[in-house]
Parts: sequence; structure tokens; C-alpha cells
Amino acid sequence: MTITNTPKTQLISLNDWQLLIHSYDPELPALLAEYFGGLVSDDQQAILAYLQQDYAAILTLHCRPAHQLAQLYALPWQDWQREPGKQGRKEAIYDLSPNDRLIYKVRTGLIFWQHPTQLRALGDLLAHPNQVINFILSQYLSWRLNQSSCDNSALLGHCAALHYRNYGIAIAGFSGGGKSTLMLHLLREGDAFISNDRVVLQRCHQQNSSENPITCYGIPKQPRVNPGTLLNNPALSGILPDPEPYAALSESALRALEEKYDVMVARHFPKQPYQTSTALDLLIILDWQTNSSEPTQLVPLNIHAEPKYLSAIMKPAGPFYQDAQGRTPTQAQSPNPQDYLQLLQNGTILRLTGKVDFDAAKVAIDTFIANQH
Repeated sequence: MTITNTPKTQLISLNDWQLLIHSYDPELPALLAEYFGGLVSDDQQAILAYLQQDYAAILTLHCRPAHQLAQLYALPWQDWQREPGKQGRKEAIYDLSPNDRLIYKVRTGLIFWQHPTQLRALGDLLAHPNQVINFILSQYLSWRLNQSSCDNSALLGHCAALHYRNYGIAIAGFSGGGKSTLMLHLLREGDAFISNDRVVLQRCHQQNSSENPITCYGIPKQPRVNPGTLLNNPALSGILPDPEPYAALSESALRALEEKYDVMVARHFPKQPYQTSTALDLLIILDWQTNSSEPTQLVPLNIHAEPKYLSAIMKPAGPFYQDAQGRTPTQAQSPNPQDYLQLLQNGTILRLTGKVDFDAAKVAIDTFIANQH
């Protein structure tokens, strides 16, 4: 790895949130620029203006071989409790203070220093750039969740989202249900990309109006999809280095593959740019099955009568979350189903049932939207 004495400085801006990044490896800025596109800038005037703000947060990226982190690895780490059903160690924490936390990514050896203003990422960052990107996005996520008020709570949703035919749509589903694939399938004729799998949902109280619509804020995490998704979406051609061997596989064999490929949405969907938020007009819960013989259809869902479907939507914030006072939770915080039920009250929620069929799902969604006009 090549280390320079003078860091490359970039400013990431999302809505009213910003983060300054110092990179000492010359390859990392290019990776971040490709991933974040127009959200990242090296404009010196903008950077100087940001640094004049109180409590301006700065993330410094340190590429370090594992042997240089030996003292940090030796700390008495505490395993972070994973979500129900998830196996194996993923993250461990070591709190220096209530506002100062180290997070150890067990599988990759990266260490992240979570702090209100002085953040660090250490380790073989070039080998695991997605974890650096996730760390950056977690800072925006914390800020977005902290925009809550006593009568205007913000909740994390495990959803893909897009703006499609003038409709703001969020798609939730259980693991492997196909929410990213369906989102990308719709995006070919969509208006804008909102998020791959993380959104913040919040009711916006409007003056002089009896309506309080839900706003869906997207975390700009790019999709990571399997070969089957790439084969069946013409907009994604060229990502698979050699598609022929995959094309010969059955659908079940494709689904069983443990391979993921990054989709740079701006590159493959240039007419559907990233949009920071949309009104949530429709929430779709994927409840279909690959082995079903029933037709694919959308059916209304009363989530108050069937709250079991909330588990497809709810998502804990995780060990990187820092509240508005800069405090980090000492243990995993389980989402409160009642908060989600209250937020989603009077929202339009549909359940996609029957056989997994993305073409049929698109037809069903198009029909629903057409019938609303």
C-alpha cells in the first residue's frame, strides 16, 4: 500500500449533513468518488467553510497492516449482540467513554473509532472498501435518526426504496426475499433511486393541513446483488465478467450462489439519479415463495391486525449509532413494534404474495398505481 504524508481531503454532503474525509492512501479517494458520485467534492472553498463550523466532524482513513494494530486487537473487546437468527461474531466494541467507542470488525480486522467529531478507520481499508463506505453511511444514518422530536419520531426501516411513476415506494422483505432485485427491476422505468436496503421513516407535520405524510429518507447504499439479478436485468449487463456459465444454471442454483456484485446505480441508471427522500406513498412487504404455484399478486395488508410483518421492516441501529448528545448505546437496542405501528397508521401497505415473479410483480404494481388515478 502507498501512504502519503499529505492527506487527500474530500467533503461528503447529504441534505444538511456533511462529513470531511482525510485519506492518506491515494487509491481511497478515487473509490469514494466513484461510489458517492456527485455527493462528494474536493472543492476547497466548501471544505474551508465546513471547517469553520462548530463541531465539524472529520473522518481520517489510516491504511495499516494487521501487525501495527496488535495493541488494539489485544483490548478486552465485548461482542456486540447480533439480531435474532444471525450466527457468528461480526462486531465487538470497546468503549473509551460514553462518547468514544472502538468497533472491531471481527471478520476483516478493521477497527473504527466512533466519536462525535474525530473519527478514524484503521486496517487494510483497500481490501474492504465497502466497510469504510458503510462506516461513512452510518454517520449520516445517526444524524438522520437524530432529527426526531417528541411528536415526530424517526425510525429505521430495512427497505429498498425508489420513486416510480410519481409514487414513493419502499419495499421490505425477509432475508433473501428479493427487495433489491425488485427495486432494480422497477428502476428501469423509475424516476429516482432512494436506497438499497436502509431508509429512515418520519412523519412530517404540515401547517394548515390535516394530513401528516410519511417521508422516506434514503441511505445511499448501492445495491449488492447476486448473479441471477444481473442476468435478468438488461440494465445491469456488463457487470458479470463471464455470464455464460451462470446462464446455464437453474433458478434454484443461481439463488444458492454466495456471490455478490456491486451495482453503481448512477452508471447503470443514468436517468434515475439518487434522490435523498420521497413521500412514502406505498409500502410493499414481500411475502412470496419461490416454490409457490399461486399467481403473483398484491393484496392489502392491515399491519395492525397482522403485526408479525413488522419484523420485515424493523431494524436496530447497531453499534455505530451515536445519539444527538454523542452517546453510544452499551448494548443492542431492539426496535419497539408500537412505534412502527403508530408511524405506519393510515399508510398504504400491500403484501406481495404467490410465486416469486418480478415481471408479474411489476405488472401488479403498475395496475395498482393506475387504479389510484
